[in-house]
Amino acid sequence: MNNTGGNDGIYGVEMTSTIGNYGIYSVEMTNTIGNDGIYSVEMNNTIGHARIYSVETTNTIGHARIYGVEMNNTIGHAGIYGIETTNTGGNARIYGIETNNTGGNAGIYGIEMNNTIGNADIYGIETTNTIGNAGIYGIETTNTGGNARNFHARVKSN
Repeated sequence: MNNTGGNDGIYGVEMTSTIGNYGIYSVEMTNTIGNDGIYSVEMNNTIGHARIYSVETTNTIGHARIYGVEMNNTIGHAGIYGIETTNTGGNARIYGIETNNTGGNAGIYGIEMNNTIGNADIYGIETTNTIGNAGIYGIETTNTGGNARNFHARVKSN
């Protein structure tokens, strides 16, 4: 129904395709500009070409990549990771869990919490490191300023 311009392809149901040629798909709705690819369901793709993926919603400008789930990535491209939430600017790295990383890129580590300034290095657990870069060590707590060295445990070194 409502095929204004273009050539028809092989498909099941098509409604309101204004400009473009039809591809092979099952259901397409409201694809305004561009050519259709091979996919199961696509909704609200305004500009660009469809790639091969399972479900994508509200991607206004740009091309879809191959990934499982991406949510709220405002600027940049998603990398290879398990779970990422509220990453406003920058590119995602390979890591398990990252929370509240305001500036800088995440490195390879297990758990990092409340690292305000600086980039994380390779270590086990770091808590409340305000300024400076973490080194390779076992446990460090409340290191206000400076860089950590190689040691087993140090507490409240200012």
